[in-house]
This record gives sequence, C-alpha cells and structure tokens, in this order.
Amino acid sequence: MPRPGPAAPSELVERLRDSERRLAVIADTSPAAVITADHAGVITGWNRKAEEIFGWPADEAVGQTMADTIVPRRHRRAHERGLARQRETGEAKILGKAVQMMARHREGREFPVELVISAGSESGGRLGYVAFVTDITLRRESERLRAAQFAVTRPLATSTTWSEAAPQVIRGICDILGWARGEFWAIDRGGDRLRLEHGWHRPARDLDEFSRLVTDISQICGRGLLGRVAQSGRALAIADLAQDLDSPHAGPAGHAGLHAAFAFAIDNGRQVTGVLAFYRREARSLDRATLRVLSDMGSQIGQFIERRRAEEALRRSGERMRAVLDNVADGIITVDEQTLIRTINPAAQRLFGCEAEDVVGTDVVMLVDEEHRVDLRARLRSYLEREGSMSLAFHETVGRRRDGSTFALEFVASRIGPARLLIGSLRDISDRKAETEALQYQALHDPLTGLANRTFLRDRLEQAVRAGERELKPHGVLLLDLDGFKAINDAFGHASGDIVLKEVARRIRGVLRKVDTVARLGGDEFAVVPFGATDVPRAVVIADKIGQALRAPMLLDGQPVEVTASIGIAVHPQHGDAADALLRHADVAMYAAKRARSGYCIYLEEQEESAGARQPLIGKLGHAIQQFELQAHYQPLVEVRSRRVTKVEALIRWGHPRHGLLPPDDFIPAAEQTDLIKPLTAWVLNEALGQLHAWRRTGLELGMSVNLSARNLLDDELPDTVEELLETWQVDPRLLTLEITERSILAAAADDTVTRLRASGVRISVDDFGTGYSSFAYLKRLPLDEIKMTSSPTATTPRSCVPPSTWPTTWAWRWSVKASRTRRRGDCWRSTAATWSRATTSAPPSPQPGWSPGCASGSARPRPPPADLFAAGDEGERAVRDAFAPLASGPPRPCRKVGCRRDRPDLEGRRP
Repeated sequence: MPRPGPAAPSELVERLRDSERRLAVIADTSPAAVITADHAGVITGWNRKAEEIFGWPADEAVGQTMADTIVPRRHRRAHERGLARQRETGEAKILGKAVQMMARHREGREFPVELVISAGSESGGRLGYVAFVTDITLRRESERLRAAQFAVTRPLATSTTWSEAAPQVIRGICDILGWARGEFWAIDRGGDRLRLEHGWHRPARDLDEFSRLVTDISQICGRGLLGRVAQSGRALAIADLAQDLDSPHAGPAGHAGLHAAFAFAIDNGRQVTGVLAFYRREARSLDRATLRVLSDMGSQIGQFIERRRAEEALRRSGERMRAVLDNVADGIITVDEQTLIRTINPAAQRLFGCEAEDVVGTDVVMLVDEEHRVDLRARLRSYLEREGSMSLAFHETVGRRRDGSTFALEFVASRIGPARLLIGSLRDISDRKAETEALQYQALHDPLTGLANRTFLRDRLEQAVRAGERELKPHGVLLLDLDGFKAINDAFGHASGDIVLKEVARRIRGVLRKVDTVARLGGDEFAVVPFGATDVPRAVVIADKIGQALRAPMLLDGQPVEVTASIGIAVHPQHGDAADALLRHADVAMYAAKRARSGYCIYLEEQEESAGARQPLIGKLGHAIQQFELQAHYQPLVEVRSRRVTKVEALIRWGHPRHGLLPPDDFIPAAEQTDLIKPLTAWVLNEALGQLHAWRRTGLELGMSVNLSARNLLDDELPDTVEELLETWQVDPRLLTLEITERSILAAAADDTVTRLRASGVRISVDDFGTGYSSFAYLKRLPLDEIKMTSSPTATTPRSCVPPSTWPTTWAWRWSVKASRTRRRGDCWRSTAATWSRATTSAPPSPQPGWSPGCASGSARPRPPPADLFAAGDEGERAVRDAFAPLASGPPRPCRKVGCRRDRPDLEGRRP
C-alpha cells in the first residue's frame, strides 16, 4: 500500500486545534485544578476546578503570577527562589512529586492542597509548567478528627478513671484540632446545673485569667452554648461567642480574646452526664460532619465514664465485700461442683483453726466430723444439681477443727448465679444450742428445785397412760402438798421457804429411781409419776418412802423444823383413763389426806363428792349470815389450880340445811380469802357479847374468848367495831379476850391493830404459841395478856427449856394440855408450872355449856388434878382427860331464852 503523503499545513493546524480542544475538555472535567504557567510563573491556563478551589475566575487568573494568586504570602520568597533556580540550572525539587502545602484563596484564607507539577514546553523552546492541585481540606479534617479520636481513645484505654483521663483528652483535642482551651462540665445530680470539673489551655496569661473566671460561673442547663448542649444532647458550634448573649462565658471569653467555640454532650446511652467545650481565638465554624464525629466521641467518652464508674463502684463494692468477709463473724466459703473449696474467709479459718492454703482445693466435707461427711456431701450435690433459682438451705452438722475438736456447726448454702458454685455461711452454734437446750430445760423444769414442771409431768403422765393402754398395765401418779408450809414462810421468810422446798425436792428425788419423774407443780405442791407399771400397792410403798424421807427435821436458822406432806394417789385405769382425770383425782385424794391428816389417801369417788359438795359453800355463806344459819358454840376453859370454869371460848358452826352442821374448817379458810370474813367476825363478836350480856343478867360472871384471823388484823375498822359492840351490850372490855394465832400475827404484821384493840380494854391472847416459829423477842413488843401454848411447841422449846426469868411478868400463861411427847419437855413444863398464873384445859364445845353456874361459883369443883398431870407421853394425856371428865359429862341444861337472837341487837348496834 502506498504511504500517505505529508499533510497540508492547514490540515495540521486543524489537527492541533482539535487536540487543544480535547485537552481543554479534559482539563475542565478534571477533579483537580489544572494550572499551566510559563517559566516566569505567569499563569497561562486555569480550568474550572481551579476557579472553584481558589475563587479566581480564569480571565482574572490568566496573566497573573502564581505568587500573586495562590501562593501564601509567607511562602512567596521561597516560591520565587525555586523558579529562579530552575531557570538557571534547569533543576526543580518538586517536579514530578506530590507535595502537600498550604494554598491561598482569593479571599485570603489558607487551605491545604496537594500539588503535582510537571514540566512542559513553551513556544520558543523554553520550559513551562503544568500543576495539578487538589484541595485536601476535607482529607486533612478527617485525618485530624481521626487523630483526635485516637487522642481520646488512648487515654481512655490507659486510664482507670475519668478524672485521670480527662486532662489528656482535653489537651489532645486542643492540640490536634487547633483549639486554645478545653473544659469538661459535669451535670449535677439535680440535672439543672453544670459544674466545672476539668480544664486545660495553652500557656497564656489571658487564658489563665479566663480559667480563673469561669471556675466561679454557675452554668444553668438550657442557657448559653453549654446549657443548650446539655439540654439537647446535640453538638453545637458558634463562630463568635460575643453573639451568644445568654452565655455566662461571653464576657470572660471576650477579655481573653476567644471567639469561636464548640461543645458536645457526654452521653452514656441513657442520659447526658456532662459537656466538653473548646475555645479558639480565630472565628471558625464547624460543619455537620465534624459535629457528628464529635458527638460520637462524646458517646464514647460517656460510655467510658459510665463503665469506669461501674467498675469503680464494683471495685469499691468488692472492697467492701472483702472487708465484710474479712471482718464478718461468720465463716464464708465458696464450693465448686466437685465440692472443693474455692475461697475461705478469715473467720472460717479461725473457726476451723486452719490457714487458707491448707484447705483451698480440698473437699469441703473434710471440715465436718467423719460420721457426718457422707450426709453433707449428698446434701451439697443435691443443692448443686437443682435447676433454677435456689433459696437458702440450712443444715446443722458437727464441725471438726484442725486440732480434732468438734463443735455444733450451722451450714447455710446458696448457689451463686447460674454457675454450679455454692457459697456457704458457717457458724459455730454451740452456744446457741446450749442456750436453746437451756431454754427448753427451763420450759420443762422448775427453776428453784430443778425438778420437772407441770408441763413436763403432764407429758410423762400422758406417755405413761399410752404405755399402759398398749401394755395393759397400770400406771400411777402421786400428788403431795406440804403441811404448814405457809407458817414456815411467814416465820422464817421466803428465802428459808425456798431452802425447805429444795430440801424436800432432794429428799423425794433421793428415795426414787432416776427414771421416775418428780415434779414441782408450784408453791409447795409436788408430783411423782413412777416409771413402768405402778399399781396401788406400789404407789403406797412410794408414798411411804416419801413420808419417811420428809419425817426427819430440817434445820432453819439453827432451829429444827418438821415438815410433813399429804399425798394423794390415783392409778390408771382404775381411777381415770386420761392424764387430766388422774391429776384431778390425785388432787382430790391429796386434800382428803390433808383433812384426815393420814399422810396419804388413795382416790375414792366419795372424796370427790364430798369435796365437790363443799366447794360452792363459800358462795352461800353471805346468805347463811342473813338467814341465821350460823350457830355459836361455847367451849368452857377450866383453871387447873382452882378447878373453876372462868372463861368460855366462842366457836362458830354452820347449820347447813342440806349438809348438816359444818365445822369452821369447811368455810372459814375460804371466807378469809374474801370480804365475807368481816361480817362473819362481826356476827361472832355480836353473838358472844350478847351471850355475856345474857349471863350477866343471871348473875353469871364469865370471860369470853373470840378467835381472830390474819385477815381481821388487816381490817382498820376492827377496833372500832369491837368498841361499838362492847358499848352496845354494856360488857366490861376486860371480860373479852381476842385470841390471835401466832401465825396470824406473823402473817399480818399486826402491831398497830393489836395495839389499838388492847387500848380499848380487851385482853389479847396469842393462841397456839409454839407452832408459828415466832420468837419471844418479837412477842415482847406486843401488848399481850396471855400466851396459850400447845403441848408440842416447835420454836419455843426446841432443845432447851426457855428460862422463866426471861418471860414478861405481865403475861398470863395458859397451856392447852395434850401432854408432852418427851420426858425432857415434860420436866421443863413441870419445873415452870409455879410460874404460870393459869394452866387450863378445855371441855368439848356445845351450843349451851354442859355445866351449871355453880361450877363457876365454886359449888361444883372437879376432883384435883393428879400428880402426873405434867408427865410425858400418853400417860400425861390420859391423866388430864381423867381429871376433867366431869366437866364434859352429863346432859346439857336447858338454855335460858335471855340473849337469844330475838333479844339481841343487830349488827348496826341497836340495844335489846
């Protein structure tokens, strides 16, 4: 093929123009600014991107030098020196290289660009330039933001608290982003104010002053830049703080030359907890992308603060927990699913006498006694294998210390979270178990004697009844009550009474087997439930043993005291088929024994009928007084030396329409516990004085004795009542003797009442002297006229005769003879008989005396007393009975009607 010939000149020109047009299109569509310049730096080409980046239109830029348009002023000399060197040497350092530098916008601001310069040709063969310029402002900003994020992340990663990281974070942002000062403001708990916590600024005097001023600023949420960020949670920027009129920072910032500011919220994901704010001297605004990145940084910081706070709280909680575990009194251990000990606190180490390294990793069952290990391991594995939540599991076992000693151990287990891990609380409960056992013992035993109490006895009796029903064998219960215990308490005091009760308990316990149950039911009442089969004969043998054990005297304050008991016996099933019935029937039998003074009684239905019939009598006693059912009986008292009846003793009887004539023991004790004793005593005094009045009208001069109770001595109105009745019946007070038992005086502490009664002119006599454990020293203080002795005094003649020289000469001694029981005491009475002004004996009481007035006047004298009146033993007692038999024999004489109820005054004192 033939080669084409050379193109015509016109064709070449056209081709060149097409090429230039294509190059122009390429240059205009280039993402970079394309600038061409000649060797002197004069701009010859300026594409559209160059217009956009630098702000110069092409027609204005072309023809100007690059130094005048895009090179910052501070770099112009360096630029011109480079051009000159290239012209002279043909060398250029930056040709063909990508160089980053600062460029100048037409408005004068500088921005970063990346510059690539290539060499070109000019017309005339001189070298020209083609520059490709890219605005890298966004790239630089992105890099700075990434650097700022790193400046935030690094201290957050290496610091343990926000207080430690905050100064580093603030300084890093200021350095990288080019801000002069940064601050962290925390939102207070109320949520309405911010307080400055951390700040940093570049060294400058005006910034120091700014820092000082803002420290005292009270920043309110919702006001100013910081307040709006805190309220909204969004990052905000302001180009000139002077325009933020409601910001408290505006004034101080203006004085410090700070203009631009931006702030972003510290958000932990739930709430805004603070604000980071930054200031710079040059006015500058931030784009949304930058603010968005800053907001992300705020969230990162907020989460860090929250995490660190949680970690700090957890650390402190752990420290507190460790402090608690180290100081708690209970031992704490953790156990894994193999029942191996993971941790053990100091208390547990002390509890078992070991060190942590000795037991960690060992089986927990090694902490308990060998015989309990299998049970504990099974329990722990059961706890570990349970599904779902597990409540506290309590277990009591026996712990074993390192030295081999054992103790009562409480193990409280609970699972920790979803892991198969147990936490166990260990406690030595030896003291608690001892206290519990002591409380149980106290609940079932009498604190004074150590015997079983009523609850314990009832349980044992119920067991005995059930055993009897199974075995078809009898089982019994014995109830006993001490006789005269109240008198011992009154005479010697309650402390001595307690000694007696403890000695009684010891003696009863001493004659019974250990398996027998002995109980104190309260007061002076005891009970016995023999172990095993117990029929009536065996119960009687036990009662005899108890009686013999109590028979020996006890020493109280150096004085021998005899204590006896009344015992009631009831046997299952003969006397009842239940514990309650047996106790009730034994109680009935006990009171029957007390009435009969027989020592013991076996339950009979007749006893219960008698007791049950008399129980409601006290409720009818008031009615009996009003209906004249009471009767006064009189017992004559005879002087031994003169053998004359000089006095009678008024005794009360109750003529019950259903039960017949009742003795005073059936109703007087009950009346003493109520106010009925007052009208009852008034009735007796009125009857007795009325009888004296009637006898006086017949010429019979006799004295009258009336008994008073301890309850009477507590009645302040009694002396007035006596004086009123004496005046009503016109009876000489000297004829009335008020007899008070020694026990009543001791029980009532009746010094004042006795003194007032004696002042009225009546005579005061102490009855039953020697049975109340009183002393002469006490009786000497009282205005007494007579001492009436029994034949067996316990306190007045314990082992030696009381010298007569010590007795007051004003006392008249009267002895109710039943004969002395020992020859030594008989000798004592006989040796002192001459000292007594009266020694009397008595005849049986009757409604009207079975003797004539002549006996009192001396016309009918009994035969003289025999010489062995004061002999010891039964001989003396028979001698007294024989000497005074005539006084109690013979039919009673008809009673004169003078002084009967219709002739006597009522209780209000009306004269007959």
